[in-house]
Parts: sequence; C-alpha cells; structure tokens
Amino acid sequence: MKKSEKSSRQHATKRVYYMSLFKERKKQRKKEAKKEKKKERIKNAEPCSAINPMG
Repeated sequence: MKKSEKSSRQHATKRVYYMSLFKERKKQRKKEAKKEKKKERIKNAEPCSAINPMG
C-alpha cells in the first residue's frame, strides 16, 4: 500500500467518525430544544389556569 492510500483511508474513517458524532450532537440538540419548548409552554400556561380554573 502506498503512503498516500493509507493516509487517505485514515482520513476517510476519521471523516465518517466525525460525521456520526456531528449527527448525534444534532439529534441531542433537537431533543433539548423540544424539552425547552415544552417547559416554556407549561410556564406560559400556568397563569391562565390560575386566573380561570374552569378553563
């Protein structure tokens, strides 16, 4: 195997690894954002129910 082949192969595996990491982080960020939105919704809903308990 030539040196250039070896380095390019290493680079490719590294790229695949980092891409998978990046995708995982993206998923995590989306989950966190959903949780935050849910918290905000709940927080915003509290005063309404406190003022008008019958809905």
